[in-house]
Amino acid sequence: ALAVAGGALAWLLLRPAVVLKSVTERRIPFTRLPGGEYQPAFSAQGTKVAVTWEGDDGQPSSIWIRSVDEDSPTPAAAAAGIAYSSPAWSPDAHHLAMLRKQSGTLTLVVRPDRGTAEREVTRLFPARYGLTARQVDWSPDGRLFVISDKDQAEKSFQLYLVDAQTGVRRVLTNPNDGGIGDTDPRFSPDGRRVSFVRMSSRFHQDLYSTGTDGVGGEQKHSHDDRRVGGQDWSADGNSLYWASDRDGQFRIWRVRTATGAK
Repeated sequence: ALAVAGGALAWLLLRPAVVLKSVTERRIPFTRLPGGEYQPAFSAQGTKVAVTWEGDDGQPSSIWIRSVDEDSPTPAAAAAGIAYSSPAWSPDAHHLAMLRKQSGTLTLVVRPDRGTAEREVTRLFPARYGLTARQVDWSPDGRLFVISDKDQAEKSFQLYLVDAQTGVRRVLTNPNDGGIGDTDPRFSPDGRRVSFVRMSSRFHQDLYSTGTDGVGGEQKHSHDDRRVGGQDWSADGNSLYWASDRDGQFRIWRVRTATGAK
């Protein structure tokens, strides 16, 4: 009994040191634009990052890109009277998908990362109250988008798979109406699953995933009912990382998708 008690005490004493190390890792600012920068999206190669930028001048949001070998970001999509958001890279990192809001209409568009020509894919429900996370992702094979959308104001947001060429869509998730719904989708590296955040409200959220083939149903990866500030897959697809205040302050957490161990 004394040995067990001593071991438990040692574990408790050592545990804060592990937490302290995790929150003192060196972090390097990647962009320093004035105003707000959010919805970051890495290219598959890890060489480029696209972000949504809202300046402090009252202008509509725009998309900016920074490569790891550049000193500062450059604008990728910005125009007077048009708001761009939710960037997502093509597998080869030569194109960006994004949401374009203009004159009350919201459209999923694709454009070259260094060009201006835009191709419309599909139109979406324009009101996005309560959704600040990225609402679009591009599949690893380039054939599909996953989007957060709905067709009526009183419904919750759900996820749809959208053909990248034709714009034809099919329902992927069906949350219960009454909450905000499903947002922040991410394809797994093999494209067989999509992770997402289910929002009961702005402060009550959990992490889920589901198969893109509709088989196997949804899997719930967090059970905290706390805010989720972003999420994504590990490179091998065996884990999910998410930012949450599940212990009272925001940290980055990991869950094994097969075992559920945190």
